[in-house]
Amino acid sequence: MFQGQFDFVNFSTQIHDFNPGINPFPSGLFWTVPIPEDSVEVDLGPGRASLKLANAVLPDHHSIPNSFSGDAIPPDPATITLDIEWSGSGTRSVVTDDANFTASMIHNAARVSARAHCPTRNFVFTTDQTPSTSVFAEVGRERNGVFFTRSQGALD
Repeated sequence: MFQGQFDFVNFSTQIHDFNPGINPFPSGLFWTVPIPEDSVEVDLGPGRASLKLANAVLPDHHSIPNSFSGDAIPPDPATITLDIEWSGSGTRSVVTDDANFTASMIHNAARVSARAHCPTRNFVFTTDQTPSTSVFAEVGRERNGVFFTRSQGALD
């Protein structure tokens, strides 16, 4: 969240940055957190999906550079609530890069309502009661990288 004009060079106007950080720091996954399986519903046929999270713990790192630096300024405890609905019967596309990456996507739209709460800084952000509608969204299936290897004789 930025106060006034956003500054993507020095982040001088950024006042909040809700993200799960880097775990483990400094070489682990960043901006990735497990979510309960019952929080997501997907029906790829018509290109519909939903994500519903209530009061998920997500620290406020104050700025993107702070979350990348290992939190020179310690983050404040915070929570977010999300309700995202993807729908529409847009264009279907397939992207592939040999064996490393493949994706089958349906271009559609998403409606989003969100709430972020950081009690330490006495901050609450809530979207308007009418959910925002995206300009671009996709639902699909992708595969990237190699996650399973076969040792000789293991599956024979």
